[in-house]
Amino acid sequence: MVGILGELSDAGSSSPGGTGLLPRLELIWTQGAADAVIGLSCAAMGVAIAIVLVRRRDLPFRGILWAFAAFILGCGATHGLAGWALWASRDGLEADVRLATALAAVAAAVALWRGLPAALALPSPGALQQVRRELGARIRERDAAERASAAKSAFLARVSHEIRSPLNSILGYTDLLLGEANRTAEERRKLTIIQVSGSSLLAVVDDIVDFSRITAGEAALRSEPFGLHDLVDTTLAMVRPAAESKGLLLSVEIAPDLPRHLRGDEDRIRQILLNLLTNAIKFTAAGSVSLTLRREEVVSGRARITVAVKDTGAGIPPDRQATLFRGADPGEDAHVPRIGGSGLGLVICRKLVALMGGEIGFESHEGYGSTFWIRLDLDPVAAPPELPPPRPEPDEILPAPRILLVEDIPANQELVRLLLEEEGYAVDTASNGVEAVAMIRSAPYRLVLMDVQMPTMDGLTATRRIREMGGPSGRIPIVAMTGNILPHHLEACREAGMDDVIAKPFKRADLAAVIAHWTLIEGDRPRRPARDVLSSPA
Repeated sequence: MVGILGELSDAGSSSPGGTGLLPRLELIWTQGAADAVIGLSCAAMGVAIAIVLVRRRDLPFRGILWAFAAFILGCGATHGLAGWALWASRDGLEADVRLATALAAVAAAVALWRGLPAALALPSPGALQQVRRELGARIRERDAAERASAAKSAFLARVSHEIRSPLNSILGYTDLLLGEANRTAEERRKLTIIQVSGSSLLAVVDDIVDFSRITAGEAALRSEPFGLHDLVDTTLAMVRPAAESKGLLLSVEIAPDLPRHLRGDEDRIRQILLNLLTNAIKFTAAGSVSLTLRREEVVSGRARITVAVKDTGAGIPPDRQATLFRGADPGEDAHVPRIGGSGLGLVICRKLVALMGGEIGFESHEGYGSTFWIRLDLDPVAAPPELPPPRPEPDEILPAPRILLVEDIPANQELVRLLLEEEGYAVDTASNGVEAVAMIRSAPYRLVLMDVQMPTMDGLTATRRIREMGGPSGRIPIVAMTGNILPHHLEACREAGMDDVIAKPFKRADLAAVIAHWTLIEGDRPRRPARDVLSSPA
C-alpha cells in the first residue's frame, strides 16, 4: 500500500518531460483541461464583478463584492497555474498562488460574515412590493386630498361670490336710503334692521372664508408700520354704535409708555380686537366694556404688548370654557347663545395670534363677566413723515372724469352708477368684457371698474385685451370689483394687469377713496400694486 502511494506521489510530481514515472496521458489532459476551463470561468466572473463595481458606485456592500471578486480571480489563477505546473513542473509558483488565493478567501469570508446582518436586513422582493403598494396608496390619498381641497376652495369661492354680490346691492341701497333726510324714524329702524342683518350674514361668510384661508396655510401676514392710537380709535368707532344702542359704557386705557407707532399686520390686529369687542358687547346686557393696552417688557428690542377686553356680562359657563377656542359644538343646544355668528370667531383669533407668534387667553366667572387678552411682540418704529398739504383746487371747473363701469348684474350696476354720479363722475356702463373692450377702443376713459365673473367675456380676459392695445388705452387704470377674495383670485387679478381690487360688498367711502386715487392726474398719483380692499359693510 505504501509503495502504491509513493508511486502516485512520484507520478503527481513528474512532468511529461521529467525523469519520474510517466502519468497516464488521459489524466493529464483531463486535469489540465478542467483547470483551464475553471480558471477562465473564474477570471470572467471576477472581471465582470469588477466592471459592475467600477460603473455602479451606488451599490451596497462594495467591500464584500471586491473581496469576492479577488477571491474568484485567485481561484481562477490557481486552477490555471495548476494545469501549467502539471506540464512545466512549477510547483513553487503554484504554491504561492494558492497561498494568495487562501488569503483572499479568508478576507472574503470575513467581509461576508461582517456584512451578513445588513444583508439580512435588506427588504425582500415581497416587502418592496408592499412598500410600493403603500406608497401608491399614499400618493392616491394625497391626490384625493388635493382634489378635495381644490373643490372646497372652488366651492367657497363660488359661495362667497354668490352671497357677496347680492349683499353689495342690499347693503348699498340700504346705505343710500338711510342717507336720505326725509326718512321717518320707523323707516330708519326697519332699514337699520336690514343693514344689521346683512352685515351679520357677511360676517358669517367672512369667518368661513377666513377659517378656510388659515387652515389651508394661505393667510399671509403683512409687516407694515401703523399708528397704535389710530388703530384703537378706528376700532372703537366701529363698535361704539352697538355699545351705545345697549346703553353700555365703552372705555379705553392706553399705557403712556406704549410706543405710538409699531410694525405689524394692522388689519389682522384690528380683526382680532373687533371680534373680542363685538363678543363682549353682544353678551353684555348692562354695565361696561373696557379695552386696555399695556406694555409688559422689552424682549430683544421688541415691545411686548398685552391687550385686554373686559366686560360685565354673564360670563362663560365652566363646561364651555375648555372648548371655547375650538369652535361651536355641532351638538350644542341651538337655543344657547354662542360666541360669534359662525362659531368660528375665537377660533380665527387663536389661529391669527399663533400666526403672529403671540398668546391668547381669557378669565371668566359665570355671572361676573369675562376678560379676554392677547399678548404680542411688536417692533417699535419711528413716526412716519407728515404728508404735504393738499394742493389748492383750481379756480376753473374741470370736466368730470369719465369712468367705465363693467358689471353684469343690473342691481349692482345701477347702485354703483348712482354712487359715482353722486360723487360727480360721468359714468358709462357695459355688461360684459366684449362690450368693455369695444367701448375703450372708441372713447377715452380715466378709469375702468371691472367685475371679474361675467358672461361672454370675463373681467380677467377683458383686462388682458385692454393691456394688449398699447398707447393710452392700454395704460388706463383698471380696478377689479369682485366677491372672490381668496389669495389666488387676487393674484389672478394682478397677473391679468389690474391695478387695484375692491371687494364686494364695499363701503361707499372705500369705493370713493379708490376712485379718487386712480382718477388723479398721472403725475400726481403714486402708483401702487393691486391690493385687497377688504372692508365691513357700511
